[in-house]
Amino acid sequence: MKKLIMMAALAVAVIGGASAQKRISFRADAAVGFSAGDYKVENIGDFAGKTIVGYRFSGNVEVPLSAGLYVSPGLAFQSKGTKTDLAGIALAGIGLKSLKMQTHYVEIPVHLGYRVNLLNLLSVAVQAGPYFSYAISSEATGTNANGSTVDIYQQGLSQLTAKGNKFDMGLGAAAMVEYSKIYLLVGADFGLVNSLKEVTALGQDLDATLKNTSFHVGLGVRF
Repeated sequence: MKKLIMMAALAVAVIGGASAQKRISFRADAAVGFSAGDYKVENIGDFAGKTIVGYRFSGNVEVPLSAGLYVSPGLAFQSKGTKTDLAGIALAGIGLKSLKMQTHYVEIPVHLGYRVNLLNLLSVAVQAGPYFSYAISSEATGTNANGSTVDIYQQGLSQLTAKGNKFDMGLGAAAMVEYSKIYLLVGADFGLVNSLKEVTALGQDLDATLKNTSFHVGLGVRF
């Protein structure tokens, strides 16, 4: 959380310095998210997660640097996660056929973008850069068990305990088509940090990794 506060303070400083000479603009958008994850478990192998649907709400500022070029820090609330089939692999011994995990993040993206005006009211923009996020809650639901929802940071499923890494960072990118201040947004995040720091199944510690991958589509308005 301290890292997020420092990033937010830095973003405010950049905006304050730039706004003295240039006009900044603000954006707000809401999107449907589609996320999945790639697992790697020691002595079991690699297996890809299935996509689950989530949400993403974001507010951003745009600080112009030169003609068309801008920097855009922001604040987003979104969910990421994945669903994985466990039947037929060694982990089936824990009594689960599938496991769905969804984590809710507060995120600070810092993107560098470029906007091109095509017509009087029509423009397109692309942007990319790093993001830094912190997990505020997470749930894991298993099938063929008791069907309850638990927080993987506090509890464990039957014969399975998974503790998450609350910090995540990675690279994000987005493209926007804007008409009269309303824009269509398409974006993606690619996590670089293992979001699992401890996994125990059937009393055995497993060396497991999971990196977030997400895609979102939404609508927004620029002020």
